[in-house]
Amino acid sequence: MFLGTAGTLLYTWVFYPLVLAILPSRRPRSCVDSEDASSAEPYPFVSLVIAAYNEEDAIQAKITNFLESSYPGRSELLIVSDGSTDRTVEIASRFIGERVRLVAESTNRGKGASLARVLPLAQGEIVVFSDATSIFSHDALNHLIRPFADPDVGLVTGSVKVQGNKVAGLYRRYEDLVERLEAPGGAISTAHGCIYAIRHSLLHDHDEKLTNDFCSQYW
Repeated sequence: MFLGTAGTLLYTWVFYPLVLAILPSRRPRSCVDSEDASSAEPYPFVSLVIAAYNEEDAIQAKITNFLESSYPGRSELLIVSDGSTDRTVEIASRFIGERVRLVAESTNRGKGASLARVLPLAQGEIVVFSDATSIFSHDALNHLIRPFADPDVGLVTGSVKVQGNKVAGLYRRYEDLVERLEAPGGAISTAHGCIYAIRHSLLHDHDEKLTNDFCSQYW
């Protein structure tokens, strides 16, 4: 049992990346001709969705970060408060308007259930998932959305930089490496829950107890 467990861990952490590194590109070339590519919407409508639970210390910075984004297309922010008992709803309510919407749940049901509640309200062609504590760079949405000009692209994950925790930062760099090695195959095994985007048309129901970034897959 020990050898079997050790072998599984060794393959997962060492041999899996090595296998990916030596495999040739597996993703088929796009069949889109130049006319289709030129007619694609370069800046589709984007819905940024976050679930927040007792995030009074972070929610204002997150909303301001969204409103100050340089993304030139239409965009909206949907916030679902998952039964927060602090001032999360009060603070978020100050920003409610054309681009910011708030759904305040009365009970805490978990992130998966909260997102399932608010996703049907998203109007964007592209849905971006994030966390209340994750701050995007000024042009993050521009880079995140650009690959969707290729109609064969269904999901794009962003790059994450962890500050203040060396162990977490090292793990993030490892995951970034694995994702870069997986990408030529046309699919990735997971996405960063704090910054990834998926076509609205590809969203599907799943067990609400599961984290959404492990369930949003596109092949």
